[in-house]
Amino acid sequence: MPVQSITDEQFEKEVLLSKLPVLIDFYADWCGPCKAIAPMVEELSNRYAGRLKVVKVDVDRNPYAAQAFRVQSIPTIAVLADRRVVDMIVGAVDRKRLEQAVALVLGGGGAAPGTPQPLAPPEAAQLVATGRLIPVDLRSEADFTRVHLPNAVSAPQEELQLHAERLADLQAPLLTYARTSGGDEAKVASLAQAGFEIYTLTGGLLAWEAERLPVQKTRPRMLD
Repeated sequence: MPVQSITDEQFEKEVLLSKLPVLIDFYADWCGPCKAIAPMVEELSNRYAGRLKVVKVDVDRNPYAAQAFRVQSIPTIAVLADRRVVDMIVGAVDRKRLEQAVALVLGGGGAAPGTPQPLAPPEAAQLVATGRLIPVDLRSEADFTRVHLPNAVSAPQEELQLHAERLADLQAPLLTYARTSGGDEAKVASLAQAGFEIYTLTGGLLAWEAERLPVQKTRPRMLD
């Protein structure tokens, strides 16, 4: 099934009121990386016809939709289910990453024991608010200081293994996140394999903000 191009005027009907999960490809005609992933997006539309709605939005012609999802660079892929952002991807990624995003809304088997569990922003927000998850920000300390999840701790992923002992002292399941994902998959998985109960924030901070969930801009807790 060809990918449907939609406008700001069609956005509510075709996306927000869709009974199917939706994958949105935010693009522009002049964008080279957008053209690079377009065949893979088309392939997903054909493969999951009847189960997944795939649409594309030209950000130059449709600023409302782009602003609603806080699209700052393209390509950006957003995946929604029940009007909730489940995952967001920024940049030209490979087929595996796109399929992982689709699997979050269509299924594809649960995570094996000792592996991180993906968690959508709305569900994660409830657990964070009640103290049942501690967010671990894997971005740089500078990015972290500007904005972060409530009650997050900073553990830049380049130094993640160095922070393992202090993370264990937190004595709670952890929610890892970066800007658009749950962080470096291999490094986060190594923590899970070491016995940590790890959840990863699907879509990262970008998806969290797209859901208008609370953030903090004061200096957070740092792991020395």
